[in-house]
Amino acid sequence: MSVDVDFHKRLAELIDGDQWQVADLLVEQYPESEYPSDASGKNGLVAALREDELALAREYGIVATVGHLREMRSTAIAWPVPARTGAPFVVHRRVRGVDREAQMTKYLRMARREGRPLSERMLLRYRADERNDTPRPFEERMRRAIAAAVRRELLGGITTKREDWWMVEPIVDDARAVAVAELRALASAIARGAT
Repeated sequence: MSVDVDFHKRLAELIDGDQWQVADLLVEQYPESEYPSDASGKNGLVAALREDELALAREYGIVATVGHLREMRSTAIAWPVPARTGAPFVVHRRVRGVDREAQMTKYLRMARREGRPLSERMLLRYRADERNDTPRPFEERMRRAIAAAVRRELLGGITTKREDWWMVEPIVDDARAVAVAELRALASAIARGAT
């Protein structure tokens, strides 16, 4: 795989700015026609984004994970320019389902009733109210948050329903070993701080 120096330079220039510009650049570099979203990582997108992740870290000192880059690209694909609303990128990122336009219209209307622009925090509150959520115990929230973070990093945005998601291709043994080592190191550091 050849390294696209110009693309990495442009990505590095945009990464801390307008997230739509980054997302659109990723779609331009990896168009849906060549890298379909439903390919579950088998079309070379994950490998290409891993190269981008490494190049950004090595050449520019920027941390941008495969999962983050893939999610930004997916957001731009789900929300092409004509469909985008005045809500922030992060809200569009969270509203990407099949009925996304109807959902977005509903949440924007709810925010307008409160006299405020729709923010990520408001969106999360609206969704929690819709689910009639009751707070989960701290232990469960912590376990879910840790699992979600590790899953996001290992899968790089690949979708799977497998319960043993850590065994999905293209996750390699080295990546699993790094995840386990980092979790152990974190647990050890937290335990030392707690005593």
